Amino acid sequence: MKKIVLSLFVASFSSLSIAAPVTNDIAFIGAVNESTCDVIVESNGVTGNVVQLGTVNVNNTGEYVPFTIKAADPVACFASAADEQMVSIDMTSIDFDSVGLKAMAGVDAFDSKVLIKNAAGDFITKNNTINSVKKSQFNSDGMSFTAALQAGNEIGNFKAMTAFSVSYK
Repeated sequence: MKKIVLSLFVASFSSLSIAAPVTNDIAFIGAVNESTCDVIVESNGVTGNVVQLGTVNVNNTGEYVPFTIKAADPVACFASAADEQMVSIDMTSIDFDSVGLKAMAGVDAFDSKVLIKNAAGDFITKNNTINSVKKSQFNSDGMSFTAALQAGNEIGNFKAMTAFSVSYK
């Protein structure tokens, strides 16, 4: 009997696999406001959450593509805020580095990145993610940016993603 119990015990634990722990980050973003509004992303006259950066040759930077984040309904957007109050957009991603937005994991062109500039020409990087304009400008024109694909050595598909939050103060 002892041999049967011992062999069952060994067989039970031999099938368990021990894995090393995996760590990663998760970002939670949001904004606290007295009133809210729906915002849209517009690029080349098309509304949606995709900015098409085109195809770029290896080790080159593509053309900068304009896109705007703006109020879906300018009349209702942040109605309780005064026109001179500032609206801020904070872009958030663990993939921002000191130059731009790195590729998502699993893409072929993993050494490429997106260069994003605000309307003043400043790059959006891990140290510069918040951009602000007056509410009156946000509601009329939105907040303008440009983005370009900076290609590395690797050839293939490319994707990058950032989340953003909109708030006013």
